[in-house]
Amino acid sequence: MEQERSFKEYLNEVKELLTESFAEKFFFSGASDVQAARELYSLGVEPIYLLYVLQEEGLGGRFCLSQVKELVKEKYKRDTENDARKAAQSYYCEVLPYRRLEKLAAIVKSVLVKLEVEDFGIVERLKELQEEEEPLEIERELMRLEELLFKLLERTSPYAKECEEFASRHLEKYAFYWNEKLLELTKKALLMRCLRLKHGIPEFTALQAP
Repeated sequence: MEQERSFKEYLNEVKELLTESFAEKFFFSGASDVQAARELYSLGVEPIYLLYVLQEEGLGGRFCLSQVKELVKEKYKRDTENDARKAAQSYYCEVLPYRRLEKLAAIVKSVLVKLEVEDFGIVERLKELQEEEEPLEIERELMRLEELLFKLLERTSPYAKECEEFASRHLEKYAFYWNEKLLELTKKALLMRCLRLKHGIPEFTALQAP
């Protein structure tokens, strides 16, 4: 979603597109449609994608945006998941840093869309990094973005509690003779590993894997 497009502009564009394309079928239902548009806007669903889905479905009767919102959201989630799956298949084989970052952005976007997170700043920053030429700067920024992503997952992932319990159980036998700092760092690493596996998130790196 282009950052400069406000929600008001997005809503107007959606209304215009649907009115032009479905002149005798689409009607605007007011507050419920505004809320539906806000959800699609937050997920980054472009108006043209919305139009594509509805044309593909071949809707029979009259409809408003709130009635087709879930249909569009589920299709968008499936498409972003498919894009992420394709990106993950060749992520570690990719030798070009900008292509690696492009695939990483697709994978992260799919995770955030599935969780219906409104802030896609991590994805946007990954796209911006494709223009960065300094390898060390890229890797430093990737470390920061990875940390941000996993903090977000700790708050929003449906697996967060399960992974927290897994990490705690694993460390029970070491609690008596490891110092607190070591326990904390190890628990964090186990938690991240669990969440990484659950969500299919690769290591954040623009460098070719050894």
